[in-house]
Amino acid sequence: MKIRTSVWSLPGLCLAAAACVQAAVPIVHLEKSATLDGNWLEVPATSLTTTPEGGLMDTADPQTVYYRLRIQKTGQDGTPAGFSLAEVPREALSIASEHLKGTGEEDWSNARLGPVAYPVYNPVINGGKEPAYLEFKVIPGKIASEPSDLSQSPPLEQKEDLGFILVSLTRQDVPIPEFSTEGPTRVEKLRRLAKTTQMRAVRYSQAVLLAENAQGEPVASLGATPFQLPDAILDFADKGTDSEVQEGKPVLEPDRPDFTGTPYESFKHFKEVYLKGTVYQYLRARQAQAAELAWMVQDGKGPELVKVPLKNTTVILPKQTILRFEVEDPTIVGLELVPKETGLKAVGLRAGATILTVIYPDGAGNHFLIQVGLGLKAIRAASWGSWNTYYAGGWGNQKRYSQEWGLAGCCANAWSGCGPTAWAMFYGYWDGRGVTSLIGGSGGTPMLNNGYVQECIRNVFGWVGTYCVNGQAATNPWQMNQGYRWAGRQGAGINISTTWGVPYLSSGPRNKAIQSIRDYGRPALVGTGFYEHYPLAFAYKYRDYTWLGITWDTQRYWLVNNGHAETAGIWVDAASCWFGSNGYCY
Repeated sequence: MKIRTSVWSLPGLCLAAAACVQAAVPIVHLEKSATLDGNWLEVPATSLTTTPEGGLMDTADPQTVYYRLRIQKTGQDGTPAGFSLAEVPREALSIASEHLKGTGEEDWSNARLGPVAYPVYNPVINGGKEPAYLEFKVIPGKIASEPSDLSQSPPLEQKEDLGFILVSLTRQDVPIPEFSTEGPTRVEKLRRLAKTTQMRAVRYSQAVLLAENAQGEPVASLGATPFQLPDAILDFADKGTDSEVQEGKPVLEPDRPDFTGTPYESFKHFKEVYLKGTVYQYLRARQAQAAELAWMVQDGKGPELVKVPLKNTTVILPKQTILRFEVEDPTIVGLELVPKETGLKAVGLRAGATILTVIYPDGAGNHFLIQVGLGLKAIRAASWGSWNTYYAGGWGNQKRYSQEWGLAGCCANAWSGCGPTAWAMFYGYWDGRGVTSLIGGSGGTPMLNNGYVQECIRNVFGWVGTYCVNGQAATNPWQMNQGYRWAGRQGAGINISTTWGVPYLSSGPRNKAIQSIRDYGRPALVGTGFYEHYPLAFAYKYRDYTWLGITWDTQRYWLVNNGHAETAGIWVDAASCWFGSNGYCY
C-alpha cells in the first residue's frame, strides 16, 4: 500500500532551537558556596521558602554563604525549555486564547494563559527538529482590583495549576488535540518524572508521550507502551467488529483474526517502524486527513458539496476509484462500493447533511459534504455554535485505579495493561452506583487500587487476552469485549455493546460511545492513540460549525480517566476513537 502524506507549516514559524535560542525562556539556577573559589552547589527552588515580597529564604543553611545565578537557555541538544507568549506564532496563541475563553469550563471562568509555552516534538514533523505542538499552561487570572481595606480582601487562590491547552503547529493534527482544566501540564509531569528539564517532550500519538534525552533515549513516559500490529489489521477492521451482550450472555461476537500484536525488539526498533512502517504511515495520514477538515474551517473554507436526491439511488464521485469510505451519519445517506466500478452508489435516506470521507488506492483521501433533500437556507455568517457538554457523573464518581506492577496472574516484572484497568474503572463506577457486588464487597467502593481491584484486573487480564510488551501489557481490540465476564462472576447483570475500527476513520466506535454518554449518562470504554490505549470516557462535549444552514464540521472531545491514578481527567480529541462501548451493570 502506498501512503501519501504531506506536512504543512505555519508561515514564519521560528521555533527551531538553533534559530530561536534568543527567544527561549531562560532557566535561572541558584547556586551557593562557602567561598568564592569553592565548589558551587545547586540550590533547588523547592527547598526555598518564598516571602510575600518575593524573597527567598534558604532555611537549610542559615550560615553566611555566597550565592550566584547561572542562566541556561537550552538543553544539551539545543532544545529550549519553553517560549514566552510574545515569541510564539500568532495563530497558535490566538487558537489557545479563543479556546480558553470559549469552552465554558467552570474551572476557567477566571483563568489566563501562563507566561511560558512548552515545545512538544514529533519525529516525522519537521524531522523532529522543530516543535510540532506548543503546550500552553493555564493559570488563575488576575484579581480585577486591589482591596481598599482588609475586610474586602479576596480569598486565597487554592488552585495554582488550571491545566493546559495543546496546540498543533502544523496541519498534521487538529488545532487542539487535547486540553485539561486542572493540574499541571503534561510536559511538567514528564519533567518531574524525568527529574530534569534536560529532556525533549516527544508526542508519538494521543496516547504516547515520552521524555527523551540528548541521545534520543526515553527517560520518562506518560501513557501507553506501543506494540507492533501487522499491516493486515487495516483490512481486518472493515470486517465484523461488533459485539453484543444481553443479560450477561453474548449474542454477537466480533470476528477474530489469526494474527496478534507483538513487542518491539527495542526503542530503536519502535522508532524505525514508527517512521517507515505501513500501519503508522497510514494512521498518520488518516490523522492529517481528519485534521484537514478542522483547518479548512479555521481558514474559512469547507469541503466540496455533493448533492444526493432523497429516496432515489444515484452514483456519486463517478470518475474516482475509491478503496474505503466512512460516512459520519449513515442515517442520512446509504453508500455502497460497487466492485470493479468507480464512484459510490448512494441513496438519500432522510433530509440532512453529513461528512463523507473517502480513501483512494494510493492511501490519499478527501472529504465531501453530502447534502440530501435540502435547499440552501438563507445566507448567514459562518460561525461556531455553543459548546454542548454531557456528563456520565463527574470526576468524583471516577475511581482512580491504575495498572499493577508484577501482579500475580498478569505480567511478571511488568504492568498489567490499560485494558483490564479500564474495565476495573468501569466496574468501579457501577459499584459506586449501587451494584455493590462488583468491586469492594460490603465495605464500599474503593477509590484507589486495593485487593478487590487487583482481583478484577487479574481476571479481566486473562479473559481479554492481554499480553506482555516491553514492561507493559497490550490488549487486542477484537478481544477487549470479553471483560464483560467479570460482572457474571460477581453475580451482577450486564448489558453492553462494543465495536472497533480504524483510528481517525471509523465513526462507529465514536458514535457508540457518544450514545452511551450523551443519551444514557453512562461512561464508555474508548480507544485512543494508534491502537495503543483504553481509557474510560465519562464526559463528551461538542460544537458545530454552520454555514448556509448546514453543519460543515464538528469539534468533539472526550473527558477521559486514563487509568494512571491521576487527580483530574483530560479532554482528548474524539476523532481518533477506534474502540467504543455502550453498556451498564445492574
